[in-house]
Amino acid sequence: MQVKAVKSASNQLLRSAFAGTAVSSATFAEEPVISDQGDISTSSQPAVVLDARGLNCPEPLMLARNALRPLAAGAVLEISATDPSTVRDFEQLCRFLGHDLLAADETGGVYHFRIRKGGG
Repeated sequence: MQVKAVKSASNQLLRSAFAGTAVSSATFAEEPVISDQGDISTSSQPAVVLDARGLNCPEPLMLARNALRPLAAGAVLEISATDPSTVRDFEQLCRFLGHDLLAADETGGVYHFRIRKGGG
């Protein structure tokens, strides 16, 4: 599968929206990987990778919600976080906004999530 890296306008938007706050020190995926082949709705390749490690509630949730907004329906967002409340937060986000929580696990204190954007 051919993959290309693109400059993420959403990361720039997130950085400017949270400039001067604790969130501005977050590590963002500088070049999200976007697949240019295949049906993204059935692909497991993430469209955007968000690293929210070290951030506390509600920051990972806000960043994830903003990262999901520009994505097409069916696109996958992959998130890494260290705040245990993100387990509940992302379950609720998906339930309320109609997204699919594809995966949620924890390894060595880091929580990993995969969310597929819903159609609405």
